[in-house]
Amino acid sequence: MSGKAAEESILCASCGEQTAGDPCVRCGDAALLEGRYRLHAVLARGATGTTYRAVDQVGSRPVAVKEMPLRLADTVKARELLEREARVLRQLEHPGIPSYREDFVVGVGRRRCFYLVQELVEGSTLAEELVGHRYDQGQVLDVLDELLDILAYLHERSPPVVHRDVKPRNVMRRGDGRLVLVDFGSVRDAVRDPQIGGSTVAGTFGYMAPEQFAGDAWPTTDLFGLGALAVALLTRVEPHALADHANRLIWAEHAAPHPEVRALVDWLVEPDMRRRAQSAREVQARVRQVRSVLDEGASGAVWPATPHVGSADTEVPAPPRDHTPSEPFRLAQRREVPEEPDIPPVLLGTPSRAPVVVREIDLGLAERPGAGTERVSRLGAPTVLILAVGVPLVMFSAVVGLLVLMAMMFLA
Repeated sequence: MSGKAAEESILCASCGEQTAGDPCVRCGDAALLEGRYRLHAVLARGATGTTYRAVDQVGSRPVAVKEMPLRLADTVKARELLEREARVLRQLEHPGIPSYREDFVVGVGRRRCFYLVQELVEGSTLAEELVGHRYDQGQVLDVLDELLDILAYLHERSPPVVHRDVKPRNVMRRGDGRLVLVDFGSVRDAVRDPQIGGSTVAGTFGYMAPEQFAGDAWPTTDLFGLGALAVALLTRVEPHALADHANRLIWAEHAAPHPEVRALVDWLVEPDMRRRAQSAREVQARVRQVRSVLDEGASGAVWPATPHVGSADTEVPAPPRDHTPSEPFRLAQRREVPEEPDIPPVLLGTPSRAPVVVREIDLGLAERPGAGTERVSRLGAPTVLILAVGVPLVMFSAVVGLLVLMAMMFLA
């Protein structure tokens, strides 16, 4: 095929072969999908379907067309996931989410397929960018800030929309630099979907919060995925390769992060969802605060870095469900103080550079200030006097006894 015919060749929507026009020169059936979509190239192909780059003849707009042969939907859930993606996208309108166009079913028998048509996002994924680009901490914070705006929009809907598969491959950067969250195939449009239930396990290993393995999904689940995405950008290592036996990501040694960045990311990837960040808006406010610290070299409040706060048996309270970004949940307050010999510093974590010195960790369990000194003073004068006189006497008696024993051995 050459010349003008080659330039106008498309994929036949009926047989999938290249054709110069409509109808298909190979099979003789209609080459355009639904009489309006010209399929130009395959963008992605998976186990359950194919995504095409296409052009809508109405308005000549480029679109992405997802095709899932219903014969491949060997379980009810496989088809329900795609239908749910279409239903949720139909309700969403945000510049960071591909626009929904329509969905429909075409064909009969084994050729019967479900189609989802949406805006075509031109650009590269963050996973593709990682191949030739090393992100610094400031750039990662910028990515988090922009994605948190999208997640906040999703989570603040009623009921909340949980993406469940936040990862570098599902984030695209448009030509103008703006980020778009794509692939809503794992989306859940309620904390418990009454039609499908809570047992669907969806996501990508390494970016999945522990609760996802039980089929659960909450807004904080997406925040874990966002933290794992940050780990991937900062370390250039897949998060699953950094997990220890307790499913905690041991990532900082691969990135030498600023203490504030480490605390922020650790808060996001905390395995215990009760101790993890709960609100996208709250995290976004913290990201901007940390960015300001990096830009200005100033110090600020350290928010939860739960893997490093307190001892192993420290009970850390969960963030209240009704808190607002204006009253953020806070575990620790850092203050730069001169070293004092009578108050040993507590190190929040063990960063390789510039450890954060914490004067006190407020877990809401401490007594009033000065309680420790008060307990010492309650010993009273008599006790102190007994200790002061008794200890030297005991030591003197021991010395005398030793001398007598040595004399008896000499005389014998």
